[in-house]
Amino acid sequence: MNPKVFISYSWHPEENKVRVQRLAERLMGDGVNVILDVWDLKNGQDKYVFMEQMVEDSEIKKVLVICNKDYADKADSRKGGVGTESTIMSDEIYSKADQTKFIPIVFEKNENGEICKPHFLNSRIHIDMSTDKDYEQGYNQLLRDIYDKPLIKKPALGSMPAFLESDQPTFLSTAREQNFLKIINEETSSLKNWMVCYFDKLIDSLSQFKVTFNGGHTKKLVDDVEKSIDKMQVIIKDFMTFLENVAANEKCMGDYFVDFFEKLLQYYEDNDIELATSDDTWHVSNDNYRFFNYELFLSFVSIMLKHERFDIIHDVVSTDFCILSNRMGRQSRPMNFVEFQKYNYALDYYKKGIERSNCISEEAVLMSSIIDGHQFDAIVQADILLYYLSMVYTKSYNGRKVWYPHLSIYNKAFVILPKLVSCRYFEKVKVLFEVSTKEAFVSLIQGLPDKIEQDYRYRIPHVKEGLCVDKVCTLR
Repeated sequence: MNPKVFISYSWHPEENKVRVQRLAERLMGDGVNVILDVWDLKNGQDKYVFMEQMVEDSEIKKVLVICNKDYADKADSRKGGVGTESTIMSDEIYSKADQTKFIPIVFEKNENGEICKPHFLNSRIHIDMSTDKDYEQGYNQLLRDIYDKPLIKKPALGSMPAFLESDQPTFLSTAREQNFLKIINEETSSLKNWMVCYFDKLIDSLSQFKVTFNGGHTKKLVDDVEKSIDKMQVIIKDFMTFLENVAANEKCMGDYFVDFFEKLLQYYEDNDIELATSDDTWHVSNDNYRFFNYELFLSFVSIMLKHERFDIIHDVVSTDFCILSNRMGRQSRPMNFVEFQKYNYALDYYKKGIERSNCISEEAVLMSSIIDGHQFDAIVQADILLYYLSMVYTKSYNGRKVWYPHLSIYNKAFVILPKLVSCRYFEKVKVLFEVSTKEAFVSLIQGLPDKIEQDYRYRIPHVKEGLCVDKVCTLR
């Protein structure tokens, strides 16, 4: 259910009234049901009763008190709820509800830079949205308060350190250094350190999504896999926000992502999460991770394409990841990016069988339902491009097949990188294919045989057409 809030504010000056209505409209757009007098107070209603009802209504999750000089003056002189304005609150009304229900929002400071708040709100922690500089940060904080999604969460309570069980005291000489290291990690401005810390925490969070199947009908297993996929979306969305933040930063290097994806594959190996596909239930119970990997990697490539970070994509897709295998006595086992795209038996074998579905790919259908329209189109293009790149970079020694673009059933484009007709764009893209000239690019692509037998259900342009070889660099 969408959270409902009531806004208490002053109509004066006119600029304040306009700002409040814009805030209310934005909140509505972000899923918050706003009660505003100009929208909801009808002719014939008692204005004071309206105010009191809003404050006491259990469905109203928060009361947003918009504080400016006019509001503070009128509230302090107990003029709230009288005259033409129905939403200026008095301390009597304020005292009738749980005070955690009220969020003071500062829209104005006086000439001395002091915050304008009524006396009865002076001790209340407020959100500052008084300047353009503070507005966006304040708005994000407000949304988090309304949705109960704090930016800083209280950590889980741990257990007593084991050494305290001993009768002999144990003195940890590294305690001071550990604490100092923690402070450095929290305050560092180094992009690389920050990214590595983020990657490590993302990987550490994956253990909570394991699916355990102890036998029974495979429908339950499929349901559990789908539920886990749904829960993992919070990581995907957070990862995409992270990518948008770092992609445009010139200090962001491809090696950081190479290390991340290698660590991710090593995590699966060390935790017996088998990525090789099979229709036995032990393998199928890991299909949530296979779906996660597919969506994660496609999100990575699509956002890097958006920001024209072809250098970063190149570094990742051209790399051989070195994974220490538990099944090979910790010998190194080469892998490449194709590991992040595997056939999903839970969705495309078992679910289709259980539901007697004629769907081409349940995996593709699920992903299309999760990802928004324009963003999904970009994901589809990335999927097909990765098929092309797998023909360029997949080594024959590892025996792996090419990347199979399951999302191509939704493809609407005849060309995947249409801007290759531009010489300027080609100069940016050429690093992706490890070529330096148009001629070298054309020769490379013409030498690639399509390894997927064309199927009318999958809309995969032939590589030569998809990368517009005949038209590359025809425009300046």
